[in-house]
Amino acid sequence: MKKTLCFDLDNIICQTKNNFYKNSKPIKKNIDFINNLYDKGFIIKIFTARFMGRNNDNILKAKKQGLNLTKKQLRDWKVKYHKLIMGKPSFDIVIDDKNLEFKTNWIKSLKKKLKLKKI
Repeated sequence: MKKTLCFDLDNIICQTKNNFYKNSKPIKKNIDFINNLYDKGFIIKIFTARFMGRNNDNILKAKKQGLNLTKKQLRDWKVKYHKLIMGKPSFDIVIDDKNLEFKTNWIKSLKKKLKLKKI
């Protein structure tokens, strides 16, 4: 059974500065890696806290403001995923730039954790 992998959106899949989501730029090497995991059968979840802060953690308001923009960006960037979540998801592994032990070379660490030789 393949693991469920959960990826933060901003600053993992795309570069976002100062919460200016409309100006986010895709990070191609990270997207390619995630797409390869998807193609290998891993369950890919993308989560984001976009618009949560400005809406006092009200998920419904955050979705109303940002869900369509976010889906369009992922489609335009050709990101393969199973589920987009605004709020805290369940997962086996999380890749998040705000994680206490986040490393910029997270691809290498994830390959080692998943015991993947080549992707």
